[in-house]
Amino acid sequence: MADSNSQIDILNHLLEVEKDVSILVEQAVADAEKKVSEAKVTANAMFQEKNALAQTELENDFQQQLQAVKNNREKKIQDFTNNLHNRPLHSNVLNACLDALLIKK
Repeated sequence: MADSNSQIDILNHLLEVEKDVSILVEQAVADAEKKVSEAKVTANAMFQEKNALAQTELENDFQQQLQAVKNNREKKIQDFTNNLHNRPLHSNVLNACLDALLIKK
């Protein structure tokens, strides 16, 4: 009978150890899930911050390049206009050509 009680005590002790291990494993899983969740939140926040910064930098760069293109275009238009205004008119040559084309002698 003593052997039987001893075996029951051993089995009960093993069941208690298994229960304790199960509780520890559940706590470890819960802690790991919490850490993973916190890491995801932190990573997402960092991504959002860096993404917003990159968007701002790209937008600023785009606006600067756009302004440079606009300025260059305006300068070319102004140079072309100035060039046209500075060219001498040869109205007598134009009139002669028109007379030759329109009034056939």
